[in-house]
This record gives sequence, C-alpha cells and structure tokens, in this order.
Amino acid sequence: MSYRDPATGIILLAGLALTMGARAEAAPPPPALDGWWLDGTGRAGIRFERCGADPATLCGSIRWLLHPLTEAGLPEADVLNKDDHLRGRRVCGAPVLGGFVADAPNHWGGGWIYNPDDGDTYRATMELAADGTL
Repeated sequence: MSYRDPATGIILLAGLALTMGARAEAAPPPPALDGWWLDGTGRAGIRFERCGADPATLCGSIRWLLHPLTEAGLPEADVLNKDDHLRGRRVCGAPVLGGFVADAPNHWGGGWIYNPDDGDTYRATMELAADGTL
C-alpha cells in the first residue's frame, strides 16, 4: 500500500508568508510559498523553498511521511522511479517539485512535479486559491 501522493493536491500545513506592503512605484511581489505544505492525503509533508541560489525559482521535497517505514520496517524507497539508479533512494528527502516561477499573482508556471506513486514526472503549474489550497 502506498502512503504518499504529492501530485494529488497540496494543502496548506503551516502559515503562508505574506508579501510585505509595496511602495506606490512598484507592484507587490506574489506571496511566497516557502515553508511546509501537506499533500492532499495528509500522508506527506512537502518543504517548499527556493531552488539553489535562484530566488525566483521554487522547488520542494518530501521531508515528512505519515508512514515512513514499509511493513518490513525499512524506510520507504522510491521503487517505481523510471531511473534505475534512483530506485534505492528514500522517498523522504526526494525532490518532488521544481522549476516553478511566479508568472501572475498567485500563479506559478514552468515547473515539474514528480509522483513517487507512479514514478513519473509531469509538467505543472500551481495556483494559490482563496481558501489557501494550492
């Protein structure tokens, strides 16, 4: 049985950092998504942060699992990954989204999402809804 599903949808787990007041001559930056988010199933915590040194690009990795161990007591492994070399890596710590850039208020595009439940990577966009879901 699988205990992770980050592509199903991600909901807000912790407070969302809001933008600071903008000056009249500049448009306000989009709200930051940096921080902890919970996937739609409640089984995986995703840490959103800036990709490396690029402050405009958003990435994320699984940092918490409700059930981090298999029935055999071993850490969940990325066994369905299409890359044979990555099948032994732990799911907890695996990158699951990247390359997202704010392209409109509350909207990020140009990104990808990896789904450990099927081992596939998908092109994606994200939109922050009024109710705080992503």
